[in-house]
Amino acid sequence: MRLLVGQSVKTWQTQVDGLAAAFGAHHVTIQPGPVATGRATTSCSACATTTPWPPIPLARPCPDTPVVRLANVPVGVTEQGSPWLLPVAGRHILVGGATGAGKGSVLWSLVVGLAPGIKAGLIAMRCLDPKSGMEFAAGQALFDRFAYDSDSILAVLRDTTATMLARAQRLRGTTRCHRPTRAEPHIVLLVDELATLTTYADRKQRAEVDQLLGLWLAQGRAVGVSVIAAVQDPSKDVVALRQLFPVRVGCA
Repeated sequence: MRLLVGQSVKTWQTQVDGLAAAFGAHHVTIQPGPVATGRATTSCSACATTTPWPPIPLARPCPDTPVVRLANVPVGVTEQGSPWLLPVAGRHILVGGATGAGKGSVLWSLVVGLAPGIKAGLIAMRCLDPKSGMEFAAGQALFDRFAYDSDSILAVLRDTTATMLARAQRLRGTTRCHRPTRAEPHIVLLVDELATLTTYADRKQRAEVDQLLGLWLAQGRAVGVSVIAAVQDPSKDVVALRQLFPVRVGCA
């Protein structure tokens, strides 16, 4: 084991009983190992020929042609350098994490990834920002609907439900999967701080929100309605319908 700064062999020797229990061993012995020392030098000529790091890929501008990849929306870059993709079509996404963990960055990255479809008119994004609109007001021009107070939020929820049910009525017996068009775009409901609606609102509003949210999560897949929500506490007490979010992202 490599000791951390401030630790000594005695630090580990006092914890042998706990280490033995952790490793399932009868006995653990801590002994110091050999210490390697040396000196490293840097050649200026080598530095001059060092291959620079490749530039960080930036978000591409919205293309003029309608390109929508709802099944694999680019959100970021993984540690291996490959694109981090999240499915939106036929899926609902729940992003959980404490304050400052980066939930807003994930949501904004999804907005950027969906921007080509928004520009083409094939995606209608409706944003609910219960934090008085402070988080997503900067992107208001991208949203089909933007609500940040109780009355306007409930209005968007009811209108979205009516649109979903009417669309299901038209598509019944015709197709099992909605294909986005400019006349009937794919609806993405973006909800920041979901707990504000499901837990901290008054009892009457909570009951209505739970009912409408349950309809979207259960029936929205076939008719082109996806829910992307963020919450600080993703426990079942706060998000009772958590099991209906097949894609869950944890921020730490």
